Amino acid sequence: MIKKLNLFVASFLIIANIAQAQTDAEVLKTKKSIFSVNNQYKKPSKDYVMIQTGFNSWALPSGSNINLKQRGHEINAYVCYDFPFVKKNFSFAAGAGIASSNVFLDSMTLHLTDTSKYATFLNNSAYKRNKLSLNYFEVPFEFRYFGNTGNRNQGFKASIGVRVGALVNAHTKSVVNLGAGNYKDKESSRRFFETWRLMNTARIGWGNFSLYGAYQITEVFKVNNTQGIGVRPFSFGLCISGL
Repeated sequence: MIKKLNLFVASFLIIANIAQAQTDAEVLKTKKSIFSVNNQYKKPSKDYVMIQTGFNSWALPSGSNINLKQRGHEINAYVCYDFPFVKKNFSFAAGAGIASSNVFLDSMTLHLTDTSKYATFLNNSAYKRNKLSLNYFEVPFEFRYFGNTGNRNQGFKASIGVRVGALVNAHTKSVVNLGAGNYKDKESSRRFFETWRLMNTARIGWGNFSLYGAYQITEVFKVNNTQGIGVRPFSFGLCISGL
């Protein structure tokens, strides 16, 4: 009786081990089929890092006397964390980073250290180059769609969202021609500009590369600035994302 009982227990343990091994193999096979590259398990990427570079300019109100050269430029860098939805193709992401926006005035001056109440744009052909740089600490929020849930470094991707920014630096760099030669001038002050900005954003692309666009909802200059009322930047360019 005891021998039969031992034989039964041994048989049961062997069958259980075989079943467990089959279950483990099926789970691993399922993981590989979802998150594999060349049959090797790989944790799906989440677009942790975003680097954007592109062109930007200002949407000016009707009748504005502000003259800009055709294209400014910007560069932005963010680190984000991704929160997948129940549907695996969708996620929400939030992060933090820096954004630098640069526009070029066309034969005009803007003196940031002027003691006047308002920022004043003046025509001045002596200014061969006058760049205005606005630098922000920004927090991006995105709703994302990924065509490839197993590897977001491949396949179609798209997103819409907003960026909330806090101005940390505003400065101008100028090259002035006084007849006897050129000299460089730099001024720095934030007092004419709104401290906070809010931008609509969108991206669409494939794999690690996408095209992005952004439009600022809030104004650049403080609302009591008569010349700056209604100025809203927009930008577009290339985004590299991954990890």
